[in-house]
Amino acid sequence: MASTDTALLAQLATARGQVRRSLLPVALAHALVAGLLWQQGVGLAAAAWWCAVTAVNLARSARARRLAAQAPAPAQLRSMGRWLLLMGLLEPVPLLLCAGYASQESQYLVSMVLLGLTVGGVSNLAGLLRLYLLWALPLCATLAGLWLARGGPEGWGIALLVLLFFGLLGSYVRDYGALLRREREAATALRLERDRATAAVHARSQFFMAASHDLRQPLGAIRWYGEAVLEHARQLQHDTLADIGAGLARAVARTEPMLAQLLEVGQLDAPGAAEGPAEAAAPVALSGLLQSLAEAWQPEAQTRGLALTLEIDPQLDAPQVHSSEAGLRRIFDNIIGNAFKFTPSGEVSLSLQRVADAAAPAGGSPPGSGNPGGAGSAGLAGGVGSAGSAGRVRLSVRDTGIGIAPEHLPRLFDDFYQVPQAGRSAARGVGLGLAIARRHAQRLGLELQVHSVPGQGSCFACELPLLAVAAAVPLSRP
Repeated sequence: MASTDTALLAQLATARGQVRRSLLPVALAHALVAGLLWQQGVGLAAAAWWCAVTAVNLARSARARRLAAQAPAPAQLRSMGRWLLLMGLLEPVPLLLCAGYASQESQYLVSMVLLGLTVGGVSNLAGLLRLYLLWALPLCATLAGLWLARGGPEGWGIALLVLLFFGLLGSYVRDYGALLRREREAATALRLERDRATAAVHARSQFFMAASHDLRQPLGAIRWYGEAVLEHARQLQHDTLADIGAGLARAVARTEPMLAQLLEVGQLDAPGAAEGPAEAAAPVALSGLLQSLAEAWQPEAQTRGLALTLEIDPQLDAPQVHSSEAGLRRIFDNIIGNAFKFTPSGEVSLSLQRVADAAAPAGGSPPGSGNPGGAGSAGLAGGVGSAGSAGRVRLSVRDTGIGIAPEHLPRLFDDFYQVPQAGRSAARGVGLGLAIARRHAQRLGLELQVHSVPGQGSCFACELPLLAVAAAVPLSRP
């Protein structure tokens, strides 16, 4: 019952809005009819009719607005029906006046104007077929009756056409209303699904945060016990205890980054995270950021026997972008870490170039790309504002690793997605690194692009607008 009343209230609200918007056009159409009758010598009667029908139309609109704030749906429906019946009884009056005083041409013109008004009522009363019939039937009966009264093939034929015309309009009112009702139901279902999805994301975020937080304490205890075992093994010179302690240390070392990723996902998906202070926008010197990243990852590269190179356009040593340095650092920390995991030998290269000068990745145009932010996102990376833009730059991370097959590229940034690899090691994580990079990119309004050739390596990149020289602020290099 409540849902029925809600749907009826929505239909009545639509009808009230349409009536308010059509007050002036309807008054002008009635004025045209009154003017035609005035020219035929029906002066006072035409003026009186126009005043009456306009007053009723205005009063109906005002009454509907007052009832909308306090009356239930059935009461509003009954009130609207009474006013529409009164309007319907006034509409045929010009036809009766034409029949007695006007010429045949004027009768045709008046009939056409009044029929046009009934067509306009289809959208005003969509889904409210009974109300439409209360308003349109008096005009339909009067018009068909006048033509029937004329007799002859012409009169009978036009009367039949009038009846068919009004029947067609009635079916439009019914079908248009059904369409609007289905659209409202679909919109309601979509909102419910959106709310469910939002609630599920928030619940998962809370679970990740709670799980990672609760596991930190036992993991810390395991680390402490492992260190104690190693210390006892050193003192006792016990090889078996030393192996056990080393195993505990390795397990903790593998688990801690996973817990950190779970906690970060929970924080990024938490309500209001997009407005968090960690994403505050400021001028960022990208050359300094890349050099800082290279220095931070150089020990890891040496441990793995990889070459870590840095390619920065000399003209881009000073220019800056307007973004979040913390967010950019998290994006490329995860991308670089992913490159190290899947590059058994060779090199990983960090690059900063102007878009016009950036070399396309080997192999032609990218066969697939992740689009976590989208070019049209209103993120911080594009938020130059009055500072203006001096072109665009491209940050990229290339590797000579195992590459990614094209069929895996569309899901590469999904949570927990791992490209199937023979003999995959659990030490390579749980598939959250690129998903975290995607989340940070979304918050910054960036589009992460990926190009990969199996057996040759991969390239992850994004583009940012440069700040104009006048807007750049000198920054100390990290």
